[in-house]
Amino acid sequence: MRYPASRGYVLYHYRQEAAAITVDYTSCADKATLRVLLPPGARAVRGLLNGSAVELRGESIEESQYAIAEVEGRGAHSQVLELAPR
Repeated sequence: MRYPASRGYVLYHYRQEAAAITVDYTSCADKATLRVLLPPGARAVRGLLNGSAVELRGESIEESQYAIAEVEGRGAHSQVLELAPR
């Protein structure tokens, strides 16, 4: 997605496997909040950002569950969420 008025952009690639979700993304933002929708019946048990552990918090909106992480720094990042049954 590109925002011409501010020259902002974000590009992402989402992959879901049996026990993990990977989000690779690039952005021009100095700070970002990643909010990833979890599959029904799953919870995030661990988060990695660029290969290092990252603090996750959870959020529920009606029946949907999200894993949320704060990210610092412009450029390319990779977040992996390890999943387990709820």
